[in-house]
Amino acid sequence: MSTKKAWTPGPHPEFSISHRVIDMLEWCPRKFRHDVHTSWLGWIARGEPGPDGQPVADEARLAYRLKKLTSLHAVIGTAAHLEAERFVKAVRDDAPLPGYEEVRARLQGALNRAYTASLNRSAFLRSPKAHAMVFSAYYSGRPSIAELESAQAKVDPIARGICESEFWSEIQGLEKEEHRAIETLDWFDFEGVRINVKADLITAHVDGDVQIVDFKTTRDDEAPHLVQLSLYALYATTKLGLDFQPGYWRGLVVNFLGRTSEYILEERHLEQAADRLRRAIREIRGYLADPATNEPRAVEDFPLVNRAQMEGCRWCPFLQLCAPELPPRISGSWLR
Repeated sequence: MSTKKAWTPGPHPEFSISHRVIDMLEWCPRKFRHDVHTSWLGWIARGEPGPDGQPVADEARLAYRLKKLTSLHAVIGTAAHLEAERFVKAVRDDAPLPGYEEVRARLQGALNRAYTASLNRSAFLRSPKAHAMVFSAYYSGRPSIAELESAQAKVDPIARGICESEFWSEIQGLEKEEHRAIETLDWFDFEGVRINVKADLITAHVDGDVQIVDFKTTRDDEAPHLVQLSLYALYATTKLGLDFQPGYWRGLVVNFLGRTSEYILEERHLEQAADRLRRAIREIRGYLADPATNEPRAVEDFPLVNRAQMEGCRWCPFLQLCAPELPPRISGSWLR
C-alpha cells in the first residue's frame, strides 16, 4: 500500500498564477507581493524554524495573518457557492433540491459564525487559519455595524435567488459524466507554468455543447466576467480535453442577486486568455531576484497602486504593512 509523501514547503512558493493572482498584480503589485511572497511560511509559529533552519520573520507571520482577513460579504458569497454546489449535485443525482428555509438558515449561520468569531481577536492572532476575522474587526476592534447590516440584507434575497433560479432546470437531464467540474480546485500547465483554477461548474453535453458557469452574489452585473470565463475555457480544452467548437461553447454568469449573463465563447477569447497569462508571467518574472527559486526582489521594488486608485487601500487587508507609505488620510482611516 502506497503512502502519500508529506508536503514540505521550500523557502519560497512555487511559481504559479491564477485569475485572482493576476487581478491582484494588475491592481497593485505590492498587494501581490504581500499575498504571495511576504506571507510565505507565515503559518509557522514563532520560535519554530523554517525550511532553512532559520526562524521565520515576524513580517511573514503578520502578512499571513492579514491575508486571512475576510469580509462579511465574502462570507455570504462563500456560503452561497456551497449552496449552489449542493443544488448542482442534487440535480446531477436526481435528488430533491434543498428548500428555502434550510438554505437561508445555512447562509444566516455562516454570517453569524463569522461575526461571533471576529469578536475573539486573541483566537485569530493565535491561529489565523482556524478562526475567522473580518477586516473591520481586525482594524477597529469590532465588526462594522454598517457592513453587518449590508450583509444581513443580502441573506434573504440570495436564498430566494438560489432556490428560485431557473438555471437548475437548464442542467436537468445531463448524465453524471457530463458534469465535468463542480467547484473543482485544479490546475493546468501553460507553457511550463502552473495555472490554478477553481471552476464553479463546467458541463459538456454529448452533442458538443459546453457550458462554463460562474455563480455570483454581487449587484454589479457589468463586471468583466468574460475574462475569467475565457480562462476556464482554456482550462477545459487543456486539462479536461474538451474539443473547442465555435458556436457550441458558452459562458454563463448566474447571479443570485441579479440576472444571468450569457457569453458566446469564440477562439479569440481563448487567445486573449492565453495572451493575458503570458503578460502576467513576464511581469511576475520581472519581479524575481532569482527565477530558479522564485525568490522575489525587495518589497520596495513592487510599486503601490497608483495614487488615483489609492482610496481602495482603505479596504485592503495589507493596509497595516503598507501604512507607512500611504497618505495619513488613508493609513489612519483604520489603524489605531
